[in-house]
Amino acid sequence: MTQFVRTTYLEIGFEEAGTADRPVAVLLHGWPDDVHCWDGVLPSLTDRYRLLMPHLRGHGATTFREKETPRSGQTAALAHDLLEFVRGLSQSCPTSRSPTWDFDGEEFDEAAEAWDNSDFAEVTANAYLQRWGEQPGSLEYDELDKQLAEQPGIAVPTMVLHGEQDRGDLPQTTADQERHFSAGYERRLLPGVGHFVPREAPAHTAAAIRDHDSG
Repeated sequence: MTQFVRTTYLEIGFEEAGTADRPVAVLLHGWPDDVHCWDGVLPSLTDRYRLLMPHLRGHGATTFREKETPRSGQTAALAHDLLEFVRGLSQSCPTSRSPTWDFDGEEFDEAAEAWDNSDFAEVTANAYLQRWGEQPGSLEYDELDKQLAEQPGIAVPTMVLHGEQDRGDLPQTTADQERHFSAGYERRLLPGVGHFVPREAPAHTAAAIRDHDSG
């Protein structure tokens, strides 16, 4: 059953699986995708984690609280949503996972249900236009945008799974990035896998999460 967390701007819908007294792992779906991208991964993780799968803004059950709020899809907005989601759950240190297009018809139809959201088109358009400098970001995220623009170092161990056949985010974009990660950076390039890693390679994804968490 979908649960909700209220943040400054959103009512964030999320799904839950796993074991309540285990460490929390927040599983973020990609764009455009939905929380069901993790369905093939969950069985290998439910014994070890409390798994939370939020619907990103503009997707599924997540809605804006006020009609006047700009439907921003900028990176700073998504980061702010995640931070407030975690705070709303009173969880201080979750493990965050996110996927990096190879849908079959059934999977596409399932994911498309999440795009039947009145804010999906506007949020999605803003995400790309703002990223390409064609549209300004929302003022409420200016400070966070400035911080992100400086590319601050990441001080937690990081693993990236990248599909070798990904044509949405080309594989070379995650190569040779160690300088940004002071606590370690591991990159796994997956042959035959495209943009949607959890959907296309659920076993590899689950194993990588467990490996990374075990250090």
